[in-house]
Amino acid sequence: MSLRAIAFPSGSHGNFLSLVLNCLYSDDDSYQVLGQTFDSIDYQNLDIFSNPSTPGQTFDDIGIIIDNELLWLHQLLCRTGDKNYHINDYENNFIELSRNHPGLRCVIDDFISMNRSIYPRYKKKKLKWFYQNKIFGKILSNEPSEQNKNYRYTIPFSCFYDLDQFKSQINKIIPLKKSSQFRMLEKLYDHLHQNLIHTDKNIHETGSILFESWQEYVFNPNL
Repeated sequence: MSLRAIAFPSGSHGNFLSLVLNCLYSDDDSYQVLGQTFDSIDYQNLDIFSNPSTPGQTFDDIGIIIDNELLWLHQLLCRTGDKNYHINDYENNFIELSRNHPGLRCVIDDFISMNRSIYPRYKKKKLKWFYQNKIFGKILSNEPSEQNKNYRYTIPFSCFYDLDQFKSQINKIIPLKKSSQFRMLEKLYDHLHQNLIHTDKNIHETGSILFESWQEYVFNPNL
């Protein structure tokens, strides 16, 4: 049986989606999350849905598309590998954490240079400038999954934050016909949300520089 590929930007819950589809496909939700996120999972069921890095997969099959960039940026920054930071904790150690961040290490040297005199600390106004000029609209556009959106199934990132929308999207890929499937899906969805620090309901409450910078950016995108 050929493998099914899920293309997704880092931080968009692609590994969790893979887990959900594999559990539903095999009718077995026995698994163990090995880190603080769903990047490393041990499960015994059939591994049909995975990311496109595995040879022999059907490409352009399933793609997660970002339709809430600010929320995605919280997950991209804070849920790297098996880490799960609060955005305020990440920003308190922004330079050191970003130097090892796969999505930011290519641009973090610019920010280090801007704050060389007080390194590893930084000035708030310079982090705002960095977000608005190096991160917003730029990191996402460099994601390979965003450059090719001709997928058979397109999954909006926002559906991971609404159970009904999530069910609807999953049903397009694996028809949900049995009550046990709905229970399994709801259980998996609940597990994701128990693991999430940031959601669409709370990111405006963090007082983060990221959120403040985004508010300025959307009202003045020429910053």
